[in-house]
Amino acid sequence: MIAWIVGIVVVLVVFVLASLVLFTAWTARQAEKKLPPRGRFIEVDGARIHYLDEGTGPTLLLVHGLAGQMHKFTHSLLGKLTRDFRVVVLDRPGSGYSTRPRQASATMSAQARMISRFCQELKLGRPLIVGHSLGGAIALALALDHPEQVAGLALLAPVTHRPERVRGPWQLHCRSRTASGRWQPCSVRSRLRAISLSGAADY
Repeated sequence: MIAWIVGIVVVLVVFVLASLVLFTAWTARQAEKKLPPRGRFIEVDGARIHYLDEGTGPTLLLVHGLAGQMHKFTHSLLGKLTRDFRVVVLDRPGSGYSTRPRQASATMSAQARMISRFCQELKLGRPLIVGHSLGGAIALALALDHPEQVAGLALLAPVTHRPERVRGPWQLHCRSRTASGRWQPCSVRSRLRAISLSGAADY
């Protein structure tokens, strides 16, 4: 009896895992159909980097942030910039259509090094680096580690400091005042009350 139950559980687990694999593959194909690669590819130190190179003039290199890809810039900004600049936009290693070697580090210094090699391969010289969010932190790492390849930085809402602590999801925006006048994170109950009653907490 126990062996029969275990067998059913194993079959169900295998079925669920196989279904998830197939669903993931199907979802990836649908995403690629709706948002196909727009640029070209280049091999850099074992990584396949997807990039776009348009326009003429002084060179701008645009580096996107966390959980992003080059379309963050190409949606409405690229067309305006290419009137006066050579604009190079890339999917960071491991993002968008760019790959990263399985054992390669994903630290900011490692990504800055990969982007440095990318610049060398494309012979970009000393571009102005535009970094957004985490891309801003990587741009800073690039300037610190490879200053000879950076003409300047334009940082858009960059990540520049590591937070002292990461608060819980119920503590992110809700605070309440104690009897002594100190502010403290709301409890779950206070958080729910703050959502339903305006002015119940400080946002």
